[in-house]
Amino acid sequence: MAFHKPIVATNVGGISEVVKDGTNGFLVPSGDYKLMAAKMIMLLNDRTLRHQMGNEGFSIQSNNFLDDDMVNSIEELYNHLIKSQATK
Repeated sequence: MAFHKPIVATNVGGISEVVKDGTNGFLVPSGDYKLMAAKMIMLLNDRTLRHQMGNEGFSIQSNNFLDDDMVNSIEELYNHLIKSQATK
């Protein structure tokens, strides 16, 4: 997303928090390689859609995943884990 590229990914784990299906890329069910290939081909054949989704992804990434915020979130998680281990 930082490079203005749309995403095609399987809809597993926390990926749907980053990839908004039809907005900045496509989410496909895990194991559905035919649908994944079809979405990739769709993007290859539609320059306008590719650029639109890429720009939207960049905007989402820029507004929601700032380096400092991500570092702070990871640091908070580690501190929480350390504290929870210390109380055992």
